[in-house]
Amino acid sequence: MEERNAEYRLKYATRGEKLVGTDEGAVVPAFCKDRQEADERMLAYAEQTDFDQAWFTPEQWNTVLGIACDKRFGIKEAENALSAHMGEIRASAARARRQAAITADPFPPLLPAGAPVAANILGQLIDAYIAGQRMNLGHGTKMTRAAYALVRTQWTAVAALAPAHSIFGHFIAHLPQDKAALGKANVGGTKDTRKVQGDLLVTIGGVDFNMHIDITD
Repeated sequence: MEERNAEYRLKYATRGEKLVGTDEGAVVPAFCKDRQEADERMLAYAEQTDFDQAWFTPEQWNTVLGIACDKRFGIKEAENALSAHMGEIRASAARARRQAAITADPFPPLLPAGAPVAANILGQLIDAYIAGQRMNLGHGTKMTRAAYALVRTQWTAVAALAPAHSIFGHFIAHLPQDKAALGKANVGGTKDTRKVQGDLLVTIGGVDFNMHIDITD
């Protein structure tokens, strides 16, 4: 990969701004003089980043070429556009793989109707797993200690249904904790604070998730 990156940089070191990281004082163009040059340049960039033009529609590719030729944006912005699209394609493929893993798993269909709150919470965590979202979530509804105790019982019952070969595991239902008393009152880098919370944990596909539930009493 490094050899291809160096070859790519030197091949297009023809004009414009100083290229960082070369001893030859090579330069790269700030923008392409025409679409032919832009096409060649963007194909080379796609190749050296292990991507393929086939993942772009003709309209998307032409848009990228237009960016590369536009003096207001130029090659760097065109490369950024390519990279962003590549990231979207890869993220979509990863989501599809996670969705397929959930669909093929024998556990979700076993969720009992008699544990609606636990099943709903697990459904939210499944959605977060598929979407690739954050692993620490907050439940939208606060609970009393009695209501949370019931959910803990449901969580334990649900955990017992997970087959050994399921991608679901490590179900934990913590007792309520006074987060402020434990020095854990702050919520990340926000101004929000936590008081008494319960935590329901589960591992899905090797990813650890935690649903925080605020306790009202």
